[in-house]
Formats: sequence, C-alpha cells, structure tokens
Amino acid sequence: MSVTGNTQDATTLGATMTAGLCVEETTATIVGQVRAQLGRDAVYLSEFVGDIAVIRAVSAPGLERKFAVGDTGVADMEYYGRITSGRLPTLIADTGTHPFWRSTPLATTTTMGAFLGVPIERPDGRPYGMLCCLSRRTRRDLTAADLDVARSFAFLVATQVETRLIAQCDATRTRTRIEAMLSARAFDFAYQPMMDIPSRSPVGFDAICRFQSNPYRPSTDWFDAAKAVGLHARLEISVIEAALHALTALPDDIHLSVSASTATVASGALTDVFLPWPGERIVLHLVDYEDTTDDKALRKQLDTLRFFGVRIAMSADGHGLDRIRALRPDFVGLDLSTGDDTELAASRTAMARVAAGIDADIVVDGLAVGSEAAALATLGVPLARGRYLGRTTGLDAALAWFDTAHQRERA
Repeated sequence: MSVTGNTQDATTLGATMTAGLCVEETTATIVGQVRAQLGRDAVYLSEFVGDIAVIRAVSAPGLERKFAVGDTGVADMEYYGRITSGRLPTLIADTGTHPFWRSTPLATTTTMGAFLGVPIERPDGRPYGMLCCLSRRTRRDLTAADLDVARSFAFLVATQVETRLIAQCDATRTRTRIEAMLSARAFDFAYQPMMDIPSRSPVGFDAICRFQSNPYRPSTDWFDAAKAVGLHARLEISVIEAALHALTALPDDIHLSVSASTATVASGALTDVFLPWPGERIVLHLVDYEDTTDDKALRKQLDTLRFFGVRIAMSADGHGLDRIRALRPDFVGLDLSTGDDTELAASRTAMARVAAGIDADIVVDGLAVGSEAAALATLGVPLARGRYLGRTTGLDAALAWFDTAHQRERA
C-alpha cells in the first residue's frame, strides 16, 4: 500500500498522537504509527552508541525474536554511512536486486524484501541513529510519498530524542554540581532566633542553609535541583549534619531547628544523623510534604526520633490542619506575613484549637511590630520569629545574645 500524504499531515498526526507522553513513550508511539501508516512488517529506531547501533524502539508484530529493544545485531552504522554518502538508496523496493543488502546481518538472519531507511541527525549535524522500515515481501509500489512520510516521522523522533538528550545533559551537569557541593560542603548557615515574647530572649535558632554558588541561587532552587536528579535526601542529610555542629557553640538550654522533607524522615536516615547529638536540643521542622510519602513509615520514624528527645515542628501554611492533628508536632508555625486581618484571625483561632488539642506550642512567624507582639502575648502565644524581636544573623552574632552586656542592653 502506497501512502499518499505530505510531511505536514504526518507531522501533525504524530504530534497529536504523542501529546502528553514522555520521550520514551513518544518514540515508541511514533515507531508504531510509522509501521501502521506505511504498512510495514517491522519498524525500529536505533541509536549509535560507540561503534555499535542499539535498537531503542521497535514495532514488529510476529518478529519479536528478530527485533527487540536493546538488540545490537543491526548494521545501521554502515547503512547510515552508505546512505549519507549516496552509496545506498534510502528506499529499496526489492532488496534482492541490491548486492550490498545480501551481505548485511538482516539479510542473513531474516528474509526482508523491501527496505526504507532514514538517517537521524542531531541539530548540530552529529549522527544519532536510523529509522528503518522493513517488509517481508518486495514493495515495488513504494513512492517518494512513502519516503516523505518516513522522513517527517523521523523529524519527530529527532525532536524527541534531542529533548531527551538535552534533559540528560542537564541532569548530568546538575548532578555533577551537586556532588561537588556535597564533597566540598559548599554551604554555610544563617541563624534565625525563635524568641520568647515576654522576655525578648531566644529559646532556639533555626539553621537556614545558604549555598555558596556564583551566581547566587536560593536554597530552594538547589534542593529542587537535587530532587530532580535523585540527590535530595543526600543533600538534606549533608546539610543537617553540618548544621548540628552549631550545638557545640550554643548554650545547653538553647535548641537548634533543622529542616527535612517528610520523604527523608520516612526513610529512617535521620536516626543515625541525630544519634551523636543531644536529642532534646534538636527541633526537626517537616517541610515539602508529598502525598507519596508513606504515612506509616513517617509516623514510625517520628516516634523513634521523639524517643531520643527530638521535637517536631510543622508550618500551618505547608500542611493542612488534618495533617498537623495526625502527626502531632510540638511546634506549629503560623505566618503573619500572609493574608489579611480577617484571614489571620480565622487562622489564629483554628490553629489555637488544633494546638490545644495536641498540646503543641504556636510559633508566630513574620512578627514585625510591637503591637503584634503585645497582642500575641495577650492571647497567650509566647513564641515568635521576626525582625521586631531578632533578625537572622551569623553564628557569632547569634552567640552575642548570651553575652552579659548584650542582655543588659536588651532589658
């Protein structure tokens, strides 16, 4: 059957069929569509890896033993060289008439009467592989239209392949940068005080990670990048291990708060990280809750950490009230910097009820003016963070809170 269509029609059809699919699914779908459109017995996509060609996608009903993903017994690198140099036609209607074909691996392992092969190149001209279409019988009805269709689908494949290769290169670069950062521990910390409102003195500090990069990128960018390449837990653990050393400098009655995703906590990796340190001085702030986190494993690990004295903190804006009730943190953060007065009043009321029900302390974030502090003290909320009470600073400045002269100045 000869296909009478044009490149635009095939391209539009292929794009419609592959919308929303990942790269691997897209190439497999395109290969299947080429076989259906051209009425071939077998169609496959190969990639050149070193000096061999590897089949990456195939559609060959009944010929699965001859053509399978991962096979390397095809001569596509030689086909590519001969086609691009003009020594082998792109379309061979009767392979029996072509002397080169009779010596190829395909000719010696299976009977194929017709061949259509389209070289696939990357945008910079480097060869990627071949899109090959094969028929058991000769196909003297093949026309230039069939070749146009195959070329248009090959263009779609090339586009998808390039997307995948760019993503792989980006991931490799990201992984290399993060692994270098992990090796060098190229990050430091700022310390945000959690303040007792009545005494205006710190009861603990949040260790806020700042990565040493040029140009500077927020820590959330680095954690997101690490997550994309499977290094999120390693990065979180490395940061926490480094942050905990501040406990040796801070007074014994001052806690240090570190952050970890629920996935990292559920993995059980933090038990060994916290074990060398006084657990009663550690507050673990749960962040980045994911629906995929195993709740049973998470609760088990939280119970283990609590056994060692570690206290748990959650933020009202990052977790729903039901989640807070279920996980029963020791501290619940409420951000004053978001929402209008009506919303804040409703949040305070709801959070006060939840906190009372689980015996948790509310910690207000974003405290900026004295009137807010007075109102919170009246409501019985003793703990807060914000520039009115104490700014985020380095460790030396944090330690200055405990100098006698500084305490007199703040009194």
